[in-house]
Amino acid sequence: MEKSVKTLIAEKFLGGNENFSDTDRLRNQGITSLMFIELILLLEKEFGIEIPDEEITHERFSTVKNITEYIRSKIKKRVKVRRSGKERRK
Repeated sequence: MEKSVKTLIAEKFLGGNENFSDTDRLRNQGITSLMFIELILLLEKEFGIEIPDEEITHERFSTVKNITEYIRSKIKKRVKVRRSGKERRK
């Protein structure tokens, strides 16, 4: 998933340049506040998740590593909800 997030960021905002690590701060790569807003919308679409405003923090979206950890947690919660919903219907 890190590769997917990194490629998305590089292609959309950095002219395809993936010459940064998963722990480098994205602001140091030139990502602006407006770019972060667009990134959040792209992540929601790409990974089928919803990112509520109250969950958007500088630290959570500061690096590829932090972003992927957050996305994994959202996907894991979504899977748990789906499973619990199916179990109740049985």
